[in-house]
Amino acid sequence: MTDTRTAHLADRPAQPAERELVIAVDGPSGAGKSTVSRGAAERLGLRYLDTGSMYRAITRRVLDAGVDVNDPAAVAAVAAAVRLEPGTDPARPTIHADGQDLTHAVRSPEVTDAVSAVSAVPAVRACMVEQQRQIIGAGGIVVEGRDIGTTVAPDADVKVYLVADAGKRAQRRTLELRSTSDHDDQTSAAATEEALSRRDALDSGRAASPLARAADAVQIDTTTMSVDEVIDAILELAKGADGERQQASAEPVGPAEPVQPSGSRARLVRSRWRAHPRLIRAMSRFGWWLFHRVFRVRVFGAEHVPSTGPVLLAGNHTSFLDGPVVFGMSPRAAVFFIKSELYGGPLDRALDWLGQIPINRGRPDRPALKRGLALLADGQAVGMFPEGSRGSGDLSNVQHGIAYLALKADCPVVPVACFGTVDALPMGRRLPKWKTRVDVVFGPTFTVRADGDPSARRTSAEAAEQIRQHLREHLTAAAELTGRPAPQPPDAAP
Repeated sequence: MTDTRTAHLADRPAQPAERELVIAVDGPSGAGKSTVSRGAAERLGLRYLDTGSMYRAITRRVLDAGVDVNDPAAVAAVAAAVRLEPGTDPARPTIHADGQDLTHAVRSPEVTDAVSAVSAVPAVRACMVEQQRQIIGAGGIVVEGRDIGTTVAPDADVKVYLVADAGKRAQRRTLELRSTSDHDDQTSAAATEEALSRRDALDSGRAASPLARAADAVQIDTTTMSVDEVIDAILELAKGADGERQQASAEPVGPAEPVQPSGSRARLVRSRWRAHPRLIRAMSRFGWWLFHRVFRVRVFGAEHVPSTGPVLLAGNHTSFLDGPVVFGMSPRAAVFFIKSELYGGPLDRALDWLGQIPINRGRPDRPALKRGLALLADGQAVGMFPEGSRGSGDLSNVQHGIAYLALKADCPVVPVACFGTVDALPMGRRLPKWKTRVDVVFGPTFTVRADGDPSARRTSAEAAEQIRQHLREHLTAAAELTGRPAPQPPDAAP
């Protein structure tokens, strides 16, 4: 969802150094906008906005209200009264209107037939453009539609205009229509091509924000290109734009961990497969069941985890088991940052399906953090072990990535303390020790405040220290609650 979270982003000062990457993708139906925009957003770790779904949601509401789509005043009145909430997770784009999920309903044939008339109403477009700009806010997003580069985001860092020949567009659109239960399997490419031609004429001829290529947009003909080839082309444009932005910025953009020489040559790892929210929830429940049978698990403070809205779960890290145990014991399904070294084997696809975010350590991994930020902007729970690697779990050091997320998303942080995971799976042991006592303690939420740009080293360092102190205090309290010794640095005096 968007609402207050996107409004918060939009309220930030529009300073060039603070604004994150905005990619505008325009073009007619069937050119491949949705598929490649979502793919590019996922690979770059950005949010995603399908502006067409917003117009479709308004059209759905107009039809449900029995309003004549050719009555501009009546249509505008409906649009003004509807509260839209488009989800910005590229792996799971949704559209809600007044709290109702219309994700599938907006793809019905009657909506498709009527959306051009509704979206041509100037008052509707003005209302939608305002909302879309609020969602774009400080950037970090791929936006697709028909007037993004010309009207919605004329100052976008990357502007792409996708085209394809009429036959290819009709073929793609026909396959898309046949894949939905609301459409006839016998839909012909010829009929679809005729419908697309009518839609193009309406979109190009409307008075308000007609379909047109921005003067500075890069045109890509997708007729003979694969999806990955188009995404790669967009990523190259984004890379060039991002390099120019960083060169022009006085402060480093993104969290301020120092780059380690050894890490600078390491293989970059990115998710390749789409996350499955239902699988994430199912595996979270399965983890709760499994760990309660393998170990003697005690969970404290689960009520501290907010049931809705964005939240960061942050815990100490002593064992490989910490992540799976917190994932299973959390009362709310969460996506976790994991070290990229876990990728490169047969589990890659499963990790992606479970929404895990591979983070490349030893350098500021901006795409990974942007993906986490996109999930938080969509109201989801994200977990991180901010010490960066397994150790004594004493929280003597906290990396800056979590500070960047907490400040940018302006979301609460729930401290988590794990005890017993080292005993349950000692270093070098392949199988866990049966019925070992494991304790997981969730603490009261806290928020982080720091003046300045969250991307600046000084600001993120200040916020990271706040987080470290909160986590350390919770670790001490959790140790007292569970009767465990509080972790100490390896060189601490006995």
